[in-house]
Amino acid sequence: MSRRSRARATAAAAALAAANLVIGAGAHAEPDPLTAAGVLWRPLTAAARASAPPAPSARAWILVDADNGNVLAAQRARTQQLPASTLKTLTAVTLLPRLDMTQVYTARSNDAGIHGSGAGLVVGGTYTVEQLFLGMLLPSGNDAATALTHVYNPDGRKAIALMNATARRLGATGTVAVNPTGLPVPGQRTTAADMAIIARAAIANPEFRRLAQTKTVQFPGRMPKAGAVRKTYQLQNENPFIKHGVAGTIGGKTGFTRAALRTYWVAVKRGNRTLIVVILGFVGSYQKLASDLLTWGFKQGSALGAVATLPPVRPVYQPPAVPTSTPNASVARPARPQPAQHDVPRSAATVLLLAMPLVILTRRAMKVHARLRPAREHAQRG
Repeated sequence: MSRRSRARATAAAAALAAANLVIGAGAHAEPDPLTAAGVLWRPLTAAARASAPPAPSARAWILVDADNGNVLAAQRARTQQLPASTLKTLTAVTLLPRLDMTQVYTARSNDAGIHGSGAGLVVGGTYTVEQLFLGMLLPSGNDAATALTHVYNPDGRKAIALMNATARRLGATGTVAVNPTGLPVPGQRTTAADMAIIARAAIANPEFRRLAQTKTVQFPGRMPKAGAVRKTYQLQNENPFIKHGVAGTIGGKTGFTRAALRTYWVAVKRGNRTLIVVILGFVGSYQKLASDLLTWGFKQGSALGAVATLPPVRPVYQPPAVPTSTPNASVARPARPQPAQHDVPRSAATVLLLAMPLVILTRRAMKVHARLRPAREHAQRG
């Protein structure tokens, strides 16, 4: 090892020691600490060091301060995992600002026929975009998620491409969406850190918060016969924090497939602090595992430092501003257009045409005056 390399290694070791970074058993040094296999946290006090995070038995997890993006604890947060239905968060983040909630969509067979959990769409049934978002987020409807991509464009491919572009824009570079549902297909993946990034973008959107906090909703059923009223049925929010009324819950999303196992994220606010927990690949209780981590994080408070920081939340999409008129506002009048060069000769010709009769009359009067002049002079001499 060269002198320069030894100096760099020494500096890196000193920086790690100064940060008081704690990596649990089984971990090893990595350029990105969030790839560590062991439990990762940074206690700033002796008491905090004595209270290790209640690491869930899961493939990957992360605890994040939603306000500043500081990672408070994590394990394998950068390793690629199957997202299951937590991927619907990215579907919502991408399409919410781009679709009109009042637009009506007619469900097709490739919406209603998709397997897995569903909201109950029927072929030929009409639904507003808002109902489709509720059908996707509350009961985790794969049919509603697929329909939303078809609202955006007929085959849904542009919506999927836009989901991937949105993930990259947010900084979730380890996430690849192949479908809008999270159903396992080759190439589809995410990470715990990426899902925390996407979750931060989700709770920054008031529309997402409103939808995600909806406990139950009446959903339209089959299309009625002529003159009959369309029946509805109740959809319930599958997020246990919403279902059981946990105070301060801002939003979240559950997921499950046999390959992915259970996946979950939830954001909770207590006092002036909001924490997000993401757990991927587990078989225990959604609520208990998340509650244990959240309780630990809120209790530690300022005694925890950041082991890493997620990128800041960026606007996903800003629709073009629609100009509005205000009754009392002064409106600048457009400048009066100047005549083009070819208009000048036309104006001169118009003047000459109008003056021609006067010219003719003047010439005739001059001729008459010339004929009468000798007679007047003769009369004056006589």
